[in-house]
Amino acid sequence: MSHDTLIKTTQNTKWLVESIRATIFAPAIDPPQMQGLWSKVTGEEPEAALAQAKKKLIQEEGPIAGGRLVVALAPARADFVLGVTETNSIDDLPVLGSFEAVQAWATFAERWMTHLPDATRLAFGVVLLQRADSRIDGYTKLATSLPTIKVDVEGSRDFFYQINRPRMTEMAVGSLLVNRLSKWTVARRALSFNSVGGPKPITTAEDSDYAVRLELDISTPVEHETTWPAAQSFSVLKELIRLASEIGERGDTL
Repeated sequence: MSHDTLIKTTQNTKWLVESIRATIFAPAIDPPQMQGLWSKVTGEEPEAALAQAKKKLIQEEGPIAGGRLVVALAPARADFVLGVTETNSIDDLPVLGSFEAVQAWATFAERWMTHLPDATRLAFGVVLLQRADSRIDGYTKLATSLPTIKVDVEGSRDFFYQINRPRMTEMAVGSLLVNRLSKWTVARRALSFNSVGGPKPITTAEDSDYAVRLELDISTPVEHETTWPAAQSFSVLKELIRLASEIGERGDTL
């Protein structure tokens, strides 16, 4: 799948992107031997870096791709997260942009993966927001995405729905039972959203303003212990992105 195709398969006009994450689990990841990964991926120097030698933890971060990129390493694990800064805002929502923000992130994610070893597991996470003019408007929009749940649009408060609908999926590394975890809620925007790496919550508009929030975590099975070649990791990631986009477009379906 080319990058152009990646944009088309993730096209979704309803949702805006708050944050994007990829996590790779690979036995051979050794953080002290992989310092400077942020610079290798972006071609620039990170704004901040933190290393804990005893725990073998490394975190580098800085502004890139219209947001704040965090590259974190731990033994056998690597994280690649793009989140909002205090200047990111569309329609008073703290977001990176439309689903096309995944495209810019994926370009850097592909470079990141070229510096990582063979993997056993991969996860893609994305937080999506949809503006709501009121609490009732938020629950009305939420109800359209949850066809199997009867939502009391006018009477509901503090609603939270979480479900994992695993699906057997054909990938470049073989058939895998992919976890499709989704979390749905309606939240007051001023009380709910935080910047990645930021010192304090971002407040937007008034407390009366609401947003529909969808958190997706699409991952290969934890039981999978066989490593696949590092060159195939990006192909796996693209399939996870496609599954995430499908949930955003169709709602909670089998």
